Amino acid sequence: MRISIVSVIFLLILGCSGNYPEHPNYQLIVEQSGYYSGTGEPGNIHEEFGLTFKLTSNYDTLPAIYLMTCSWPEHTIIDNEKIRLGTGCDANYMSRVKLKTDQYLELQTVARPSRFFEGYDLTKSKFRVALIAIDTTEMDFGFYLFNSEAEKFLDSLKSQQERYIWSNEIQLKRLNSSERMPFGSWELIKASNIR
Repeated sequence: MRISIVSVIFLLILGCSGNYPEHPNYQLIVEQSGYYSGTGEPGNIHEEFGLTFKLTSNYDTLPAIYLMTCSWPEHTIIDNEKIRLGTGCDANYMSRVKLKTDQYLELQTVARPSRFFEGYDLTKSKFRVALIAIDTTEMDFGFYLFNSEAEKFLDSLKSQQERYIWSNEIQLKRLNSSERMPFGSWELIKASNIR
């Protein structure tokens, strides 16, 4: 996973200010959904904390957004550099999603210590996740597929704070039951009682 200089500078500024502005169009709710603990190589304890993301829309009239099916963590920011999000699916592609107020997008994932912080206790501090909104009126899918500048464009979005859909603050806990959690792609769900 690449960490851009712009992202690091933004996180430093954010860490100093404690500012998590609400996105005018979307809300992101993150909840712990499970816990797994096992012995890894060479005898180290391996922990994963299951997370469920729910992305909701405040309006029915918003344009569709793009979300990657597998590499969506590249379009997120966590306000704690010691935490990374796991991902896995069969095929990575950009999906176009139009959310209405009676729908939400759900994603199952896991939180683990970042590569450089193996052994970090994720239960020691609270954190938030920001999803970067990619409006389909700003970028054509064909641009993403066939243009080498698309990667630069997507990376430039990380410096635009107004695009960040910040989640609620979450504190992870070790649960009594321990089982592997499934994780995968965003799934559109119709529900009228999500708020």
